[in-house]
Amino acid sequence: MKTIPEFNVLYFDFNAKELKPYNIITKNLLEEFKKKTKSLTSTEEKKKVLDEYFLCHYWSKRECELFIGDAFEEDISKYKKVDIYTQIQMNFDVVYNLVIKAIN
Repeated sequence: MKTIPEFNVLYFDFNAKELKPYNIITKNLLEEFKKKTKSLTSTEEKKKVLDEYFLCHYWSKRECELFIGDAFEEDISKYKKVDIYTQIQMNFDVVYNLVIKAIN
């Protein structure tokens, strides 16, 4: 396997009390993806496998959520909750291409 590429998302490190970048492309992801897609030929099927991995690991988990809003907004109900999965979905094709390139 080639060098592991990077695709960073933001997460809040509650121990350090600060925002940090987090690389979602890990050795475990690449190994699991390669194993589960070995017999698949369709790009859509492979994308579904990758999406399911991210869904299981990063969707709607409190430790993966940030609240985003206007810096001057006082009403917290107007903030939007964004998790790591949402950040990945905004660039899913880019992430997919990085994963494919890493395992080939």
